[in-house]
Amino acid sequence: MLLNRIKSQKIQDWIEVHKNDTFHDLAFKKSPFSEIDMPQLLQQLQGRKIAAKKFEYYNQKGFLFPPKINLEQTSSKTTADYKSSLVEGDILMDITGGFGIDDVAFASKFRKVVHIESNPQLQTIAEHNFKHLGLLHISSYAQDGIEFLSQFNATLDVLYVDPSRRDSSKNRVFLLEDMSPNVLENMSLFQKKAKVVLLKLSPLIDLNYLLQTIPSIAEIHVIGVKNEVKEVLVKITWPYQRSAKIYSVNLDTDHKNFVYESNEVLSVQVKISILEKYLYEPNPSIQKSGAKDLLAFQMGLKKLHPNTQLYTSDIFHKDFPGRVFEVGEKIKSPKKELKNKSIMAIHRNFPEGLTELRKKYKFNTDGLEPILFARNLDHIIIYRLHLKKL
Repeated sequence: MLLNRIKSQKIQDWIEVHKNDTFHDLAFKKSPFSEIDMPQLLQQLQGRKIAAKKFEYYNQKGFLFPPKINLEQTSSKTTADYKSSLVEGDILMDITGGFGIDDVAFASKFRKVVHIESNPQLQTIAEHNFKHLGLLHISSYAQDGIEFLSQFNATLDVLYVDPSRRDSSKNRVFLLEDMSPNVLENMSLFQKKAKVVLLKLSPLIDLNYLLQTIPSIAEIHVIGVKNEVKEVLVKITWPYQRSAKIYSVNLDTDHKNFVYESNEVLSVQVKISILEKYLYEPNPSIQKSGAKDLLAFQMGLKKLHPNTQLYTSDIFHKDFPGRVFEVGEKIKSPKKELKNKSIMAIHRNFPEGLTELRKKYKFNTDGLEPILFARNLDHIIIYRLHLKKL
């Protein structure tokens, strides 16, 4: 078996020696081993490089790696650790186990973790890595997750599901009923088998759609890392929940989590104002959660325009979860003042698109000087900004 050959001491020694080599230098060379070809060796080296960035405890001798696509789809250690902080208990089952990074994190909170993966090669790799980490209380099986769950007799404390968001033609899907497994179709089975269900979903999923479709949502966590939304986590409990708590999280930053009840945003109205001394831009997790106006209302901020999702104040709030800019001078002659400049464009609700503006005023958008292009009240404004807080 190929995986057994990769595990051999001599091949692992070679991978360790060449882990920092460039693929270009190795791609046209012949494999030094008769039992394994160079593309298979490169797959392991590529896995080591991805591990160094996403889950560094796998970046060492003895771990096995699947093709790159499987690694790109798996959680990072950062998001896995966050998920594990939300649950604990006796037994957790992951019926869409994949490479298993989430299960490694869950293993610190549960007496037993059951990892189910239908792809036999991927399951074998994950099982080897669990044992290599000494996590003997993770049991791994190569089987269809729904079939395994249907036959499982014990009550689970937590069922974890990360449904595939691609159809049979590899096209991206966005509705729960189009994912695999079909979350809505199997919800009664989930309720029968588990006290809590955790769904990991795409950052593109619509939160209002989730709230309207799944009646027992207790929590939704919009999980960002360094100002980029990575995933949406849905926590489902029974009985029926009247309102869900929404958590906007921005990991690896100093931003505090913003938490609110889903029905709180319905009656919020933020005052519209001229541009004041400071400009506020909520982080992407808050923008995704739909809580921008609620956050602004609670902090006493005003809005530039009903359709301009930027906020302003004469007061500097250092604990604001997002970027804060100090407003500079108005740009009165952009053709002259921006020509051949490298800027950071803050472009919101402006009549001309950014591509059109680049051509019109001949600037580049690869710089660090922030320039605001926005609609404020009934006016179009272009202002220089100074970054006050990331």
